[in-house]
Parts: sequence; structure tokens; C-alpha cells
Amino acid sequence: AIINEIEEIFQNYKLYIDAPTPGKGSKGGAGILINKNSFDHIEEIFENNNESLKNNCTCNNCKIENKWLRLKSNNNTYVVASVYRHPNGNTNHFTEALQKLLNTLDKKSTCIIAGDINIDLMKQDNSNANLYLETLMEHNFLPYICIPTRITDNSATLIDHINVRLPVNQIHNKISSGNLINDISDHLPNFFIIDLELSTIKERPLIRLYNKKNIQHFNNNITNEPPLIPHPRSNDPNILLAEFTFNLNRLLNTYFPLIRISRKKFKEKSYISNEIKVMIKERNKLYHIYINDRININKEKWLK
Repeated sequence: AIINEIEEIFQNYKLYIDAPTPGKGSKGGAGILINKNSFDHIEEIFENNNESLKNNCTCNNCKIENKWLRLKSNNNTYVVASVYRHPNGNTNHFTEALQKLLNTLDKKSTCIIAGDINIDLMKQDNSNANLYLETLMEHNFLPYICIPTRITDNSATLIDHINVRLPVNQIHNKISSGNLINDISDHLPNFFIIDLELSTIKERPLIRLYNKKNIQHFNNNITNEPPLIPHPRSNDPNILLAEFTFNLNRLLNTYFPLIRISRKKFKEKSYISNEIKVMIKERNKLYHIYINDRININKEKWLK
């Protein structure tokens, strides 16, 4: 359900997720939100094979969620990954699993590995952190987040990473990276931006048709539908708003479902109104009259 809600908000995007490991108080998970129109091919990789980070370690403490995608655009290949390593796992086990996986990656592709790794890169004298960094650098990955990403009253740690490997033809591209100051969570959001030329496929958007047929169907059945907030079970406005939004979307999807806009409508310009279309049609008609009978009065009507 959460995937459908997010994809409805972000039109033309697809969400790929690896859900949290089941268990008491389960948390975590990894996900990637991709613009479908920016790539010619999108493929999930390392799902259930021996190279998967999950399958490389069988000890009880090592829990990892990860999602890997291979993207293609303009004959270029990109590998992007979202990784969450639970904090109580063995760091060296994770590094060994990562080493095996990195050995299988195409060296000519652009690779981006991002996530909450729970390895503090601020601890420069920590052998586990150094081994992790050395493993990445052996495969030509560089860390693009170099300042603390989780700050508390007593600590400042760099546990959220964005590691990137660029092919030779992209090392001169403009890159921006860093943290955003935000209080949504105790981790600062990170970003990595690289200037790339991607092909774009204009996909016809989804719209709702509020025509007479749909409106009549809605009017005939609305009395049989439950209220948008049936019986408030809470005074929390956030819960009430969530319930209202869910029920409203259900009504919209029932009586005014999302459909792909027609090719004809998609080609139309939003700034050309119906009134302007009528005027264009009338002017074209007068022009054809003048072409067939080139007298002054017909020309005056056309140019008027």
C-alpha cells in the first residue's frame, strides 16, 4: 500500500524497496525512487544470488536490507544501491560481503552506493572503519559525505554514506554533495548531484475524467458510501487527516479513476484555450475561402 501511495504522489516514478527484516520492533529497510522516464532500461540485480549482501553472511547478528538497480540511458550504464546495515552486526562480515559484491560490478558503469551503514568514518583510528574504506577505494569508490550525519548532545558521527565510482569519461562532471539541515529525524538527509545527460521519454500523464457519465455515477451512489471520517477513534488531527485522505482517495479511485491522457490531449498546448481553438478554426476557414476565390472582400474577411 505504501508503494502505491508514494507512486501516486510522485508521478512517473517507481519505488523499489527491501522491507525491514521481520522481528520484534523491526526497523530499517532500504528503497530507491526512480524516474521511469529518465532511463531506457531498469533492472533489479543481486536479488537472490550468492553475491547478495544478505546471503554472504549467515551469522545471527548481521542484518542488512539492500536494493540494487542497473539503469541504462544513452548507452551508459548506472548501478545504484540503497543499503541499511543494522548497528549490531559484525562490521568485518559486512565489508567481506561488500568486497565480493563489488568484484562482480562492471568497471565501466557509474556506481552509487548510499545508505545508513552504521560505520563511523569520523573514527580514523578504527581498524574496522579503515578496512571498509580501503575496500571501497580498492574498487575506485570515493566517499562524498565527509562531515557528521548524526549529531546529538554527546556525539557527532558519520554513519550515513554516499560512495561513488565514476568512469573516466565522467570524472570532470560537476558534482555537489553534502547534508541538509532538517529535524525530521536524528539523521541528516544527504545528497549527491552529478550533471549527466539522460534521455527523457515523455510519458502521457494520468488524469481523472470529471465528465457527465462519471459525475452521474458518483451522484447515484454517494449516499451508499460511508462518511469520509466515519467514527473518529482519536482526537489526533494527524490520524484524522490520514483517515480522511485515505477515504477520499478511495472515492476518487472508485468513481473518477486515473487513466492515461489521450495522445490527442497530450499534444495540446495548455495555453491554447477552447475559445482560441474556435478562432483558429474560423480563421483557417476564411483563409481557404480566400484561396479558392481571391477577391478583395474575401481577403478582408480573412485578415480582419
